[in-house]
Amino acid sequence: MLSRSSNYVEFFRILKKRIQAAQAEAAISVDRELVLLYCQTGHEIINRQATGQWGAKVIDRSFTDIRCEFSDLRGFSPRNRKGMRTFVNFYSDWGQRADDYQRNN
Repeated sequence: MLSRSSNYVEFFRILKKRIQAAQAEAAISVDRELVLLYCQTGHEIINRQATGQWGAKVIDRSFTDIRCEFSDLRGFSPRNRKGMRTFVNFYSDWGQRADDYQRNN
């Protein structure tokens, strides 16, 4: 049986905090990247639809193809696609800021 000396207890407490901090940082990093991806996708959809390059059917097809190609990937449902557009429309200059952030980091 491992010793439960105060030295070990302190070591374990610090190790546990480091693991929890790393997990939190990883989650934040993933969330940040997904928000950037969703924002860029929404921005691209809006631009292509505004210029008449793509209609709704092409957008629907691209999301279907994404789901087929990345079957375990979540977040590209028709509802989320609409959310991406809504988000970018609401924060109209956010897409540019996201692109700028991506280039600078």
